[in-house]
Amino acid sequence: YGVGTIDQGLMGVVRSRHQFVRLFGLAGRTVILDEIHAYDLYTGTLLERFLEWLALLGSPVIALSATLPKGTREGLLEAYAKGSQNPDDPVPELPETLYPRITALANGAVATKSFPASEHVCRDLVIRWVNGNDQDKEWIEALKTQLEHGGCAAVICSTVGRAQTVYERLRSYFTPTEELGLFHGRFLFADREDIEQDCLNKFGKKGSRPERYVLVATQVIEQSLDVDFDLMISDLAPIDLLLQRSGRLHRHGGRQRPQALEQTALWIVGPTIDSQGKAQFGESGYIYDRHIMLRSWLALRDCNPDKRKVKLPRETDSLIEAVYTLDASVPSGLEPVHQEDWQASLADYRAETEDSHRAKANKVKLPPAREENHPEHFTRQGEEDDESTIAAVTRLGEESVTTIFLQQTAEGLRLPTSKRQLIDLKARPTLPVIRELLANSTRISKKPILKELSKPPDSWTSALLRNCRYAVLDRTGGAELGKWRVELDPLKGIVFQQKDST
Repeated sequence: YGVGTIDQGLMGVVRSRHQFVRLFGLAGRTVILDEIHAYDLYTGTLLERFLEWLALLGSPVIALSATLPKGTREGLLEAYAKGSQNPDDPVPELPETLYPRITALANGAVATKSFPASEHVCRDLVIRWVNGNDQDKEWIEALKTQLEHGGCAAVICSTVGRAQTVYERLRSYFTPTEELGLFHGRFLFADREDIEQDCLNKFGKKGSRPERYVLVATQVIEQSLDVDFDLMISDLAPIDLLLQRSGRLHRHGGRQRPQALEQTALWIVGPTIDSQGKAQFGESGYIYDRHIMLRSWLALRDCNPDKRKVKLPRETDSLIEAVYTLDASVPSGLEPVHQEDWQASLADYRAETEDSHRAKANKVKLPPAREENHPEHFTRQGEEDDESTIAAVTRLGEESVTTIFLQQTAEGLRLPTSKRQLIDLKARPTLPVIRELLANSTRISKKPILKELSKPPDSWTSALLRNCRYAVLDRTGGAELGKWRVELDPLKGIVFQQKDST
């Protein structure tokens, strides 16, 4: 048995170093892929070629998702069929079957079967749109009122910076650590492990639930943790991610809820409307495609006549298809400004996402499994085979680097989470020290800060550290890196502050 990230598997179908070893190691093995809806079009294109080669190698594949559009399911089935049958055989069609369902491909035929949903996911999800203007004050005060008699709420933000800002605003209403916590991916790894375990201890199935608590988080609690909340507030996000997040509401049956929180409710921070009447999606607009955001907002805004409830799982399929069926026409009755936005953003989506992302993936992936190929078709892209290179080839996004933080003290350099020993930059670190160095690291992607980080000393000859960088915190817990100050806050994690240019 082996467990890993999707990157390690996809490197088997990318023209890279040791590609054949990675791919052949999966021959004849059953491959299970979880949460596949989370992949963008670039990674999804590589995934289709991965399935094609796995089929040729006789590897059964189980792909899991609760929110997969029909077009994506068809693409995955077609890819596996190409690898498992003769090129001239027709691609099997996907039958219509009610959600939730299992879809299977075997011996060139597709079978689908619907099954009853689990009792705890059958619900009326109450949608409440809240205003994010004026520093979120409106919904924060409403949240305080809602939790007057207890309850546990999650606030999910689109970016780490926004999560830190929202956490800071909530400190005036809830007591940090006792009633208020923060969880995101920019804590040191050692601290992140402790925070994750604390979340499970509080909100897990067998956790000791606090009487009142608000957890501010990013997408880290969206899929990977089995946690349960009485109420959720979320920044607007693509519809599949919002539905995934709502699965953390009232997740564990048999739990006594406060009377005010007996309904399963999702509060969504709506877009702001500018002077031209156009929707602006704030920080969410920087990380998600505008057209998908627009359609997600409109799908939920107009999901049913009272605009307040979504019946799950009955309406899951229709909501997903309303957002991701990109050949759908502009909805009738839509305001003219949103009609224009719909058409313009769709054109941008097709040009920038569908065409550009797929073209980039086509440049690095292996040729089709059952076509006649030549050795030059497998020429690797580069010599490196490290974490950063793998991530850069298998997914799109900003460059990020593992950054180790060291603390300057009167005695010398120490690790922020360990006071046991001094760190000598000129000494070759032992394996226990390497482990502690990596435990005191996190990944940083902000470009102006990346340029200012120090490369590892020549004495750090370990392959585990060769692609890391490091920063030395002064005695106040911060580091001056160009025009930015980076601080290690015990409650907020790594905080970026731009210095006053004046």
